Amino acid sequence: MLGGEAPARDGKGGATHAGPSRKLSRFQATASIAITFVMLALFHTTLIFGVIIAFLIWFPKVFYKTGFSLRPSRGMVLSFVLPAFALLSVLWSDYPLSSLKSAAEFTSMVVCAVVVGRVVAAPDFIRGLAVGGALTSLIGSLSADLLGLAPYAWADLGGSHNQFGICAEIGMLFSMVHWLQLKRQPFESIITLGAVLVCALALFLSHSAGALVSMLGTLFMVGVVLLIRMFPMPPRTRGVLVVATIVVLIGAVGVLFASLGQDALKLVGKDSTLTGRTYFWSEGLKVGADQPVLGVGYSAFWVPGRPRAEKYWYQAGIYNKTGFHFHNGYIETFVELGGVGVIIILYYIFHCFFKSLFGYLRFEVDYGLLACLGMTTMFIIRGMVEVDFLGTFSLAVFLFFMLPCRIEECYRLGQAVSGERSAKRRRRPGKWLANSQALSSSQ
Repeated sequence: MLGGEAPARDGKGGATHAGPSRKLSRFQATASIAITFVMLALFHTTLIFGVIIAFLIWFPKVFYKTGFSLRPSRGMVLSFVLPAFALLSVLWSDYPLSSLKSAAEFTSMVVCAVVVGRVVAAPDFIRGLAVGGALTSLIGSLSADLLGLAPYAWADLGGSHNQFGICAEIGMLFSMVHWLQLKRQPFESIITLGAVLVCALALFLSHSAGALVSMLGTLFMVGVVLLIRMFPMPPRTRGVLVVATIVVLIGAVGVLFASLGQDALKLVGKDSTLTGRTYFWSEGLKVGADQPVLGVGYSAFWVPGRPRAEKYWYQAGIYNKTGFHFHNGYIETFVELGGVGVIIILYYIFHCFFKSLFGYLRFEVDYGLLACLGMTTMFIIRGMVEVDFLGTFSLAVFLFFMLPCRIEECYRLGQAVSGERSAKRRRRPGKWLANSQALSSSQ
């Protein structure tokens, strides 16, 4: 299996990137990822202490075993484009100090994400998120039962039921991928299936329609890719077939909602306004249209004293004037960073989607790319109803901006394994050639 077992090598036999000597051990990587997951998921409870623990785990790994984890590469540059633009927005921000503080926090979390992408092997990354997701889901589920927090199980621990939802669906996704990558390990397979069930229960208790819909969409995407990958055909043909299936599905869902209307929305527990989201979407587009190119500045709209922000807080009943957004990641980006920011985020997310999709369909044995594909799909869907990738100290930012480096590492390992197998085939004659040589010698 790929994901850190062997270093990729160039045509001359030299290592092209860090091999296992620069990766964390299996136990250390799994434990570090799981602890970081729980600390960031419980940020509403652990406050800055959870972030400090995460920083203490990952910042020392910037220089790890004589290697520099932030060495430049295409994946690393892509991860830092949006944080760099957020820092640059200080120059035109309506509230430059707020933008500077939040952008610095944002960038520091992306640094941690890139370090993880470089020093943690893919199987350990998957295992760590499965463990962290299961632990977080178990804590939240027990809280819902023992503390009487249901149906909004995460209200006191994680800040909102939507936060509980994303933790549960991330844990469920990676537990399922971890189960797929287990081979002839029945004991761990049973434990992993138990983790899947715990996360599924937590997802149900969260009562988060956004998490439920994005989880269903992600499972469909992963299922289609696994099914199509079983058929012998070129990777590009497989990719085109997957994209065509997605387009057909989107069209079918659109027709379903158009025909059923209110009844279709009731299936996910929403009314025609999506519990007020459509109003804030329209308002967000109006706000963004005032400064459509560069926006008002990163984290510079939801600031006490801004009349429109005060109005929306009042309408939503948020009197402490914190923790609100337009319930759409793309619209929120448009408001804060303008059309330029939207272009950056769309390029980023679709680059990760197609890179992981075609990479998984191309290479033979790496579930790291499948996990990245599932996570990218989840964020694409969630971006329509939530704001996951514009926060500062959040689990979503930590995982979202890790994707390019994670995908890049999987590609390098996949190409190395493919190159080694091709070299073996070239060195070893085929059966037909061996037979023909034997026949010639006998004659």
